[in-house]
Amino acid sequence: MAPVDKYFALVRRRIKAFDRGARPTSGETIWYVNAFYDPRMIEKVATIFRFYYNYMLPESAESGRRKAERQTPAMKIGTARGLVYVRDFLASLDLPLRETTLSPTLNYHRLIHLIF
Repeated sequence: MAPVDKYFALVRRRIKAFDRGARPTSGETIWYVNAFYDPRMIEKVATIFRFYYNYMLPESAESGRRKAERQTPAMKIGTARGLVYVRDFLASLDLPLRETTLSPTLNYHRLIHLIF
């Protein structure tokens, strides 16, 4: 159960719209300030994050492995031979993007804004 809890915590921490709602002191209703207006966006963002988590995000330093030996979940089960970099992912989409956006340091928040 711990890996599932870790994944859900990571999703809530990394994607603000998936964060838990806040309860104001003046009322009983829960306020979801960062929620999506269009529910279809939840599926799209969750799919992008799932790909990011499985193919692009290597293990953390807590794993005890050297940086060069860290693997993604897809590498562990054998469906990927190596990390998928953002520049390679964007190049495969055939989007009309500027060359400056294809940097390897581009984070997934920026990726979501580029795609949608």
